[in-house]
Amino acid sequence: MNFGEQTQYYDDVFSDVDISGMSFSDIEFEECLFRHCQLSEAVFRNCKFLNCTFEQCNLSLVKWHYSRLSELEFVDCKLVGSDWTQADWPVYRRDAELTFKRCIMNDNSFFGLTLHG
Repeated sequence: MNFGEQTQYYDDVFSDVDISGMSFSDIEFEECLFRHCQLSEAVFRNCKFLNCTFEQCNLSLVKWHYSRLSELEFVDCKLVGSDWTQADWPVYRRDAELTFKRCIMNDNSFFGLTLHG
């Protein structure tokens, strides 16, 4: 399966995908696993990521323009220089619902978002 050919992905596994610098719009990912993927400088516009896990991925400078991020887990990932405030966060629930484990996280912006300890 090639990344981005469909508009909806459910319970799919993406391994060793390199989409660095590419742009995607209006795609929904639910219960997906991203493993060893290169997503640096990728742009996701109006996408949805629901209950997804990212393992050993490079998400440096990724852009989340108006994308919905819900219950995401990042494990051993590189997340440098992203502005998480550009995502679409519901007004009634301003907590980010993001989990980071052993990640490199320099120069990110979470301004105005509530993060869990």
